[in-house]
Amino acid sequence: MQEIHDYTETPEDLELLEFFEAEPIESEPSDGFWCYEFTDGDGVAVRLSCNALAKSVQTDLLVRGREVATVVHEGAEEMKIANGVLRCSFALDQLTQLEVKVRPNVLVQWSSLRV
Repeated sequence: MQEIHDYTETPEDLELLEFFEAEPIESEPSDGFWCYEFTDGDGVAVRLSCNALAKSVQTDLLVRGREVATVVHEGAEEMKIANGVLRCSFALDQLTQLEVKVRPNVLVQWSSLRV
């Protein structure tokens, strides 16, 4: 059984820096908040923000600077980076997963299943 925390487990700062190839565009460490942005060679960008204390994650998808999609979900339990993919799992009344890739192109996938 997975241990439940009062916060979202997130990757270390260095892992996030390596994944996004940049410092956060916004950060409030005392509030558990950070926001990173990455733009690929086609002008598609993902902006990922997390408030670890509120257990909230948001993705914004932008095309050539124009926002085309935003998804916000609460109940984030754990975020990990492995094999070039950032994954986040959520636990509320359904099982929700987020996967973000930035290489070779930005890809953001959200999925939910009822449990």
